[in-house]
This record gives sequence, structure tokens and C-alpha cells, in this order.
Amino acid sequence: MWAFRGRLDGRTHDLVEAVRSVVEDHPLAVLALVATVSQALGAWRVLARPGWPPTRDSRIFEFFGWRIARGDRLYLDLWEVKPPLSFEVTAALAWLSGGDVWIYHLLCVAVTGLAAVGSVVLVGAHVRDLTDDGVAAAAAGLAMYVVVAFHIRSGYGFKPKYFVVLAALAAVWLVRRDRPFAGGLAAAAAVGFWQVAAVVPVLVLGLAAQRGSKKAVAWVLVGGAVGAGVMLAPIVYWGATRAMLAQVVAVPLTAVPGGDVMVRFLKFPRYVSVGDVPFLAGIVGLAWVGLLRDRPRAWWAAVGGAWFLAVALLFDLDLPPDLFPSLAFVALGLGLLLAAVDVRIRRAIVAWTVFALVVNVAFVGWLPPFGGPVGITDSPDLADREAIDPPYNASERKALLWYDVEPTSCHVFVAKTEATWIERTGGNRTARTCQEWPVGNRSGG
Repeated sequence: MWAFRGRLDGRTHDLVEAVRSVVEDHPLAVLALVATVSQALGAWRVLARPGWPPTRDSRIFEFFGWRIARGDRLYLDLWEVKPPLSFEVTAALAWLSGGDVWIYHLLCVAVTGLAAVGSVVLVGAHVRDLTDDGVAAAAAGLAMYVVVAFHIRSGYGFKPKYFVVLAALAAVWLVRRDRPFAGGLAAAAAVGFWQVAAVVPVLVLGLAAQRGSKKAVAWVLVGGAVGAGVMLAPIVYWGATRAMLAQVVAVPLTAVPGGDVMVRFLKFPRYVSVGDVPFLAGIVGLAWVGLLRDRPRAWWAAVGGAWFLAVALLFDLDLPPDLFPSLAFVALGLGLLLAAVDVRIRRAIVAWTVFALVVNVAFVGWLPPFGGPVGITDSPDLADREAIDPPYNASERKALLWYDVEPTSCHVFVAKTEATWIERTGGNRTARTCQEWPVGNRSGG
């Protein structure tokens, strides 16, 4: 019996060493495989349900992209607080779909899933480059799954936060690889997906300046200008520049509803759940390694993490995907920490990270007896196609895309921010075209 146990222990040890060797030598390949399987599983869980799939707020980006591909003008015919790049991407996908709404939605799911996979691999690539530690790099990439929503949210459809992460990590990677023009393009793309990502151009400019090259700084600026010009070209062509400035710049600064900061802090442990230890360890890594131990090389990770964490906890943590940008930088911090700590602490954190991934991906965050699996919910059943009129209710908003309904109001998806703006400016929820700058003119939308 003791001999059998000894042989079994030996085989287990050999297996563990073999896995460790593969991870150490090929961390990015391991991350690409795990991330692809995880995102595919999440998409299957959503898409395998009968009937039209739930889309949550992906319906906003997909419906607007669908309408833009059919000639509607963003910010004039379609009121929206987000920058234009998300809608330009979905419009391109709508065009590629050939007019088939189901194929269009699947394209949105696939592209968003690919953005998630790319983000995971880039986190690992950054850590591998900074630490030359394959295990730390793999664990950092896997830490993206300590938030259960990361693997399943892409299955609902297009979600800009994945693309913000991908563009931000790519921008830094490119500048650190002496490709400042491409880095500037990627930084502009990050802002084009979410205006709060304005910290990304600051990071890449700082990295370019740190490398001691005025030429690199200039090329970052040129790349950013070219990227911004391409994104804004349709807006200028439509004559929607003033409307965009009102909705994308003025609204977030003046009409965002207030909220209780403590409520956001209380949401954090619920959204992270069993991944709390790796997440907190990542914050420690950003502070200790990023700011103190290896500041010349890793300061950008600490600054980016601090920015996105502050935004999430102080202003914008309505749902788990709001954590995705900060999660990416925290994952970088985790990798930095793992490469610097004692082997026993390292093994414990890696084990907890893998445990969180298994619970979140395999069981959708379900860990008895502490809670149930994450639900896959959506708005009520589809509305009657003939009865869809503004102001649209939840069922009608769900039906707009699937029934390919042309909206008769520029206010299609009226969230709290939009409702606050309409109220403050004396607008009309049924206005056909949104005015360029409704402040001081209370007759329009």
C-alpha cells in the first residue's frame, strides 16, 4: 500500500512538474487556449437558450450600428453619450452581415470574444516582458477571470469595455516596442471606445518621453491624431460635431446622475466573489512593485490601475463589466507581485487564482453554500412589432433590433443619464432629430 501511494505521489509530482514546465515555456499559448475555451463556453451558455438571445446593453451598440449601416446619423438621429468608435465597428459588422440580423449578432459576439482573448494574452505578454517569468505571466492572464462576468459577458454581444482593455494594453505594448505611431493609433482607439480611457494617451506619451526620444513622442501624437481623424470623419461629414460634443463631452460632465460611493464599494466583493484574494494581491503588486520596487519600468501599470479603479469605485460601478479596465491593470499587478514574492506565497496565490477561474468559468461563479450561479436575464418578451412607438418600453427596445424597426425618435434607449439631460434641457423623448446643442433652446430633443 505504501509503495502504491509512493508511486502515485511520484506520478502526481511528475504531472505537476510537466504542467509547470509547459506553462513556464509557453505561457501565452496556454493563455490563448484557456481564454478561447472560456469565452466560447460563455457564449454557448447564452446563445444555446431557445428564442432570441438576451443582449442586455449590447442591444444599444448593435441596434445603433445596424441603423448607421442603413443611413442614420449618430448623435443626430441617434442620441448617445458614448464616443463613436463602438458604433462604427458595429456598423461595419452590420455591413459584413449582408443584412442578416442573426449573423450580425453572432459577428458581434465573436469579435467581442476575440477582444477578450486578446486582452488576456496581452496581460500575460506584458508580465512576461517585465519579469521574464512564464508562470507569473500565465497567472496574470488567468486573473482576468477572477471576475465571473469576464468570460460570459461577451456572449451577450458587443461590449466596448473589452475593446478598451485590448486597445489600452496594445497601445502600451506598441510604444514599449518602439512603434509609437501604432501606439498612438491604439491609444486613440481606447478613447474612441470610452472617453474615460483618456488616461491611455497620457500613459503612452509618458512612456515615449521616458525613452528619451522627442521623435517617439511626436509619432505618438501623429498616430493619435490620425486615429482621431479617421474616427471623427463620419461625424464631420454628417454635420454632427456639435451634437457629439454635447452628448459625449457636456453630458458626462453635467448630467450624470449621482450615486452613493459606499454602495459601489459594497458591490465590489459581490462582483469579485471568490477572486477577491488575487484581485487584492494585484492591487498590492501595483503599489509595491509598480510604484516602489520597479517604478522605472512598471509605473504605467500602477497609474493605469489607480485611474480605472478610482473611476469604478467612485463614479462608475453599475455592473461587473465596469470593472474590466481596472481588472486588466490589477492582473498586471498580480503578475508583478508573483515574480517578486517568496515561493510559498507565490504558490498559494497561483492556486487561488486557478481556483477562482475554475469556479467562475466551469460553474459560473457558483460556490455552495455561499451563493448561486450568475443568472442570464434579459428584458421582457418581444413587443408586438406593429405597436412599437416612442417612448419605447423595455420590450420594444428588445424588439427594435430583432424586428429591424426604424426608430421614429432619436431617443431610443433612455437611460438615467439621457433622461436627466432631457429633463434639464427641456427636451422631448419623442423628438425625431436631436438638436445640436439643446441648452438654451427648449424646443428640441
